[in-house]
Amino acid sequence: MYSLEFPNSVDEERLNKTYQAYPWAGGYSAVNFYNNLYYMLPAKDRPTILSMRYSSPGWIELGLALAVAGLIRKHVVKAVLEISSAYTQIHKEMQDRKLLRMDVKERQLKLTRAELEFVLKSSRWFAHKLEFEQLEALNELTGNSLTSLKILLSYYRRIRKLKGYVEKRKLEL
Repeated sequence: MYSLEFPNSVDEERLNKTYQAYPWAGGYSAVNFYNNLYYMLPAKDRPTILSMRYSSPGWIELGLALAVAGLIRKHVVKAVLEISSAYTQIHKEMQDRKLLRMDVKERQLKLTRAELEFVLKSSRWFAHKLEFEQLEALNELTGNSLTSLKILLSYYRRIRKLKGYVEKRKLEL
């Protein structure tokens, strides 16, 4: 979120490379992508531990950029059943079209018109449901609509995890 909201705060060349570097053909792409984004943040803007208590019930209090925290909170709140079913539907359709496990750079060149329309429509629809207003910025950074959709879905998977913690009262935003 930080890289999409404040792109001028990070090295533009490095940011573009990060958004375009990975094949998004498996889980390692997401792990490396988010790690690269984290280390690209200015040190003062990285999430930091403000306080921690180990005893039960313990806590970890994090500090992060207020604008980014607000967006994440909004997305966590929107991660309701309707969005979960939209995610499942898009994911299944991508699986049926064999768009998940293939290198996105290679696959983008071979997308049929119907697949491209599906990718664009799905990105817009899912971003709208999640109230993810940075889709245009994401598309600009990736230069590849399939990559954008895969990043958007990976972002949702992380938001969904946070939503689970909120529901179990293990996280307060």
